[in-house]
Amino acid sequence: MIAGLTRYGGILALVAAILFGAPSLLAAEPLTVAADGSAAYRTLGAAIEALPADGGEIRLKPGEYREKLRIEKPNVRLIGLGERPQDVVLVWGDSAKMAGGTGKSASITVLADGFVAHNLTIQNDYSKKSDEPSQAVALYVKAHVADLPPG
Repeated sequence: MIAGLTRYGGILALVAAILFGAPSLLAAEPLTVAADGSAAYRTLGAAIEALPADGGEIRLKPGEYREKLRIEKPNVRLIGLGERPQDVVLVWGDSAKMAGGTGKSASITVLADGFVAHNLTIQNDYSKKSDEPSQAVALYVKAHVADLPPG
């Protein structure tokens, strides 16, 4: 009887994983963000929060997304849906002086492996709104693996 349970235990575990959504077995549907409200998410931050713990893909419709973001989930893929990278802009405007350090000024901070950003622009526009000299970072990545392909 125990041998029979062991043999079928693997099958039952597989069926349970499929029914209850094991992240490693089921790929999450990509999430879509639109600054104009025409998608399920209006902000990138809300979409990142909605991703499963093991990450996933977020597609961004053209527009400007003014948010300071911290990404700590692995395998987050940000894909701009514009015709060119300038059509999707992720921006914030902290300086090193304002944020308490150069690294803390980043518009986007990534602290996980597998980060991908494609066909979008990440910028820090601090210098556009202040004449006071200070360092300002657009993207800070602390990871073993990240992919930032050109345009």
